[in-house]
Amino acid sequence: IIFSEAFFGSLMMSLRIAMLATAAVMAAVHVLRTPRASHVSVSFLENDECLRAISAVAVYDERFEHRLVHKAAMAAKARTAEEFEELMGQQRENGTKFGCIYAMGWVSEVFAGLRRQWEEYRHLPYDFRVGYVEVFGDDLVQAFSARRDITMARVLYQFMLMGNHVHAFMVEQLPNRLGYRVYQANRGAFGVQGWLLRSSPKELSQAFDKGLLMLFDELYMGFDLRLRQFSNSKVSLAHLEDFEKYFPQNTALLPYLRFVRDYNKTAAIENFRRAWSQFGQGQVLSWERFLRTFLVPLSNLTEGIRALG
Repeated sequence: IIFSEAFFGSLMMSLRIAMLATAAVMAAVHVLRTPRASHVSVSFLENDECLRAISAVAVYDERFEHRLVHKAAMAAKARTAEEFEELMGQQRENGTKFGCIYAMGWVSEVFAGLRRQWEEYRHLPYDFRVGYVEVFGDDLVQAFSARRDITMARVLYQFMLMGNHVHAFMVEQLPNRLGYRVYQANRGAFGVQGWLLRSSPKELSQAFDKGLLMLFDELYMGFDLRLRQFSNSKVSLAHLEDFEKYFPQNTALLPYLRFVRDYNKTAAIENFRRAWSQFGQGQVLSWERFLRTFLVPLSNLTEGIRALG
């Protein structure tokens, strides 16, 4: 895991930065002539303006599909952080897909503002020059434990799971030891708006029908294409009968390929519900719960990944 941490002044300054940055992000979609979303509070804490701002912008989540590309281009062009902010103010976003890295880009923008992102986007793709460090196992737990006593600031941790499949997500540490909140999206599966829903589990089917959750079709198409390419179209996800004949060294993949093949709306909703009910909805996790249900399992996962290397 590669993670970066960003500290945000006092609680008051954090809220002010978040609201100002929200205005800048919203300006990027004004050209679309869509009505501005109302600030709907989905927080378990009263008057949490940062979450309310993110929830409002999340209505436009998929529109920011190309904002990362725009940031990289404008950051390379700009000579200062102020110029970067000015150039980004001229961009208009009209994407159609949400994704984890896209979400991390705009959510962190709401927290920090464009000027603080100039240095990061000057060095895309992500590398150690922009404050990311590799963490595995107990080091991950220690990274959070060492910052538990930061009470007068709001901290946003940005994570990148690197490998064949890249996943990005964020953890917000609230000031005054109020707890932790997780933000994430997944390309072709769900966006920040779906992740922050406060509906009941029974209503997730309606969220699916509205497009807030969806099947991970890109995964299906990707595997299907590769199977056809390397078997001269003799094997596909729909026809795995001859898989062992054409891919004798990869038979361990068969259970996963069947899982991808048989994935449907019911499975998508259930898999989403498991993570969403524990860490989504904008809920705040106490340190004890965050450590036990999120941090330690993630730490163990990274240790397992390191062992494979």
